[in-house]
Amino acid sequence: MAGMSDFEADGYLNGRYRSTAPAVVGTAYVALLSGDPGRSYSAALELAATGGYARVPITKGDAAWSAPATVGGKRQIANAALVNFGTASGTWNGGAVIGFFAIMDSPTIGAGSMLGSGAIQAPKAVGASDPVSFPVGALTVRA
Repeated sequence: MAGMSDFEADGYLNGRYRSTAPAVVGTAYVALLSGDPGRSYSAALELAATGGYARVPITKGDAAWSAPATVGGKRQIANAALVNFGTASGTWNGGAVIGFFAIMDSPTIGAGSMLGSGAIQAPKAVGASDPVSFPVGALTVRA
């Protein structure tokens, strides 16, 4: 699990110890990825805008994210509400299993800065007419 991105870590460090305030994100977006992005987003890993795939907004707040907790010696948060991508109108990721997600600051596929990322707890392949959603606690981001 990758956790906090370099972009997010830089914002924290600059805001905490330097004179540069971090950008405030009101709405974040969940992106689905074909591979682990590590600490830096790569547009090549995000699913293509086919079959009805689009990033899903998650508003900042206690209703959207759990309180930070220590799990396995690391601090983490998880989605506190269902994250629903709707029903696919076609195959996503060429029919291959989707195993990772990223939290982005932009709704546009291939654009924006990654705030965090992680592995999907139950990776899945998505075909036409498949519902795509993640239950509470399924998407976790570690700091």
